[in-house]
Amino acid sequence: MTQTDTAPAHTQLPHLPGHFYFSDVHTTDVEGASAFYGELFGWQYQEIPGVPNRYVTASIDGRRKAAITGLIDEQRAEGVASYWFPYLYVTDIDETVGRLDALGGQLVAPIVDVFDFGRMAVAEDPTGAQFGIWQDLQEVTTVKDEHGSPFWYELHTSDPDAALAFYRGLVGWASDSMEMGPNMTYHLLIPEQVDDLQTGSGGLMRMMEGHREAGDPSRWFTYFNVDDADAAYARAIELGAASQMEPHDIPGVGRSCWVVDPQGAAIALMTPSPRQG
Repeated sequence: MTQTDTAPAHTQLPHLPGHFYFSDVHTTDVEGASAFYGELFGWQYQEIPGVPNRYVTASIDGRRKAAITGLIDEQRAEGVASYWFPYLYVTDIDETVGRLDALGGQLVAPIVDVFDFGRMAVAEDPTGAQFGIWQDLQEVTTVKDEHGSPFWYELHTSDPDAALAFYRGLVGWASDSMEMGPNMTYHLLIPEQVDDLQTGSGGLMRMMEGHREAGDPSRWFTYFNVDDADAAYARAIELGAASQMEPHDIPGVGRSCWVVDPQGAAIALMTPSPRQG
């Protein structure tokens, strides 16, 4: 999708600590994934030179959205499936990483400088879910309210209580719980710093029983904003994705569906409900 003079203006959101703003897909096929998401979301790409396994950034009219990178050799050898991976924004990555052990988490990959863009590390929470930690070295804003933008992040975990305690201690999240059905409590994750358009960072829920029985790991998932969930779902299937959950309404939230891209990474597509007030 290309923005035109008649397209609605999109809201530039400043980065606030305790929020997720970026996600990249670690995939078995960079070319295939680039073609799929380019057709689905209208992304344009730029490859970052000198990065092992390739790293391709995705944007819409210069507005950064996500990135695509290849699985590392060890992951390929182990048969790891493609997956989306989010980055949690902090203002002091050294201080944040320094508190992981005491909170029951662990550092998976040490802090590194990513050119002059920022500093990053990879961490794992006490339930086994991995996530990135990111500190900007430049002033950056994000647009979430357009087609093809990651805008919500959701943890499916084996132990919601342990996960909530960990992230509360790491980045100060508060939470607000709601019942979504029998034995299904959804926890809204609310950072210490919010504004009118960024009232939450994401959600957290116990993984479905079938996934627990199968031994699936706790994992973060990424939701993408789409203009029309039904049309985006149909287009994703046409492009080779597999259906995981057909479009359905979530009262007060939006219309959502889940697909697995042709390389095996699961994503949610959502058309959010209009904001009230």
